[in-house]
Amino acid sequence: MSVRTVNCLESNGVASIGELAVMSQSDLMKIPNFGDKTLEECITHLDRLKVPHPEWEVESKKRIRKRN
Repeated sequence: MSVRTVNCLESNGVASIGELAVMSQSDLMKIPNFGDKTLEECITHLDRLKVPHPEWEVESKKRIRKRN
């Protein structure tokens, strides 16, 4: 994981992979400076480690705009 992502998580009290894995997507997205790219990076990292995580889904702003 990038230093930026780790710093973002740690500054908001997420200190371990286990803590990250049990968080909901909505809670993660409430973290300042935590966006789609950071979420995608977390998903990739947890998948690589084979750590189960909630069904997070990266929903880009472009797709949201097209739906409206």
